[in-house]
Amino acid sequence: MSTPLVRMPEGTPVFLAIPQEVADRLATTCFRGRDKALAGNFSRYDRYRDFILDMEVSVRLTKTVYKAILERPGKDKFNLRSSIELPMYVGWSSTADLSLFQPHELEPFELNSRVTAWRVKDRTIDAPLTKTITFAMCFRRDDHVWRVSFHTIYPGKDVGRLVPLNGARDISERSHQAFFGWDHPGEPIRP
Repeated sequence: MSTPLVRMPEGTPVFLAIPQEVADRLATTCFRGRDKALAGNFSRYDRYRDFILDMEVSVRLTKTVYKAILERPGKDKFNLRSSIELPMYVGWSSTADLSLFQPHELEPFELNSRVTAWRVKDRTIDAPLTKTITFAMCFRRDDHVWRVSFHTIYPGKDVGRLVPLNGARDISERSHQAFFGWDHPGEPIRP
């Protein structure tokens, strides 16, 4: 799905897209249905289309993309990680500040084959609601068109790329965030 987003001052059009494999992955993590109060899930959007059609998100994404391109004159390819804050809750974060937890409430786990983190094992602690949306995008200009594609979109604070940094593999240590499993319950939404 490709969406025209904006035109740059010299007239170059910018298209925003989500690769199918990313859309499929996010359907099992972040876009699982508004009624599922689970860590890492959006409560405001059922699917990517709902997210991109949200006027508040669309305006902020357009500003972010426009500014990113203007700040990198002469670059035809780059990546960007960014977060936006909305005035209302958007879903349940998949992380929370590490200092909020006692050691017995956490367990080590592998985020992927390259990095580890600390996960909240106590299921009586709910994943927190958040107003923050984090996304990572790849920008590429070819044939006088900017193509911007999402690598990821999720509710909550940016924890950075899930790769070792200077040999350090522990993402919790680096980001000061504890993680929740995808099936961890989220706090109730109160009116």
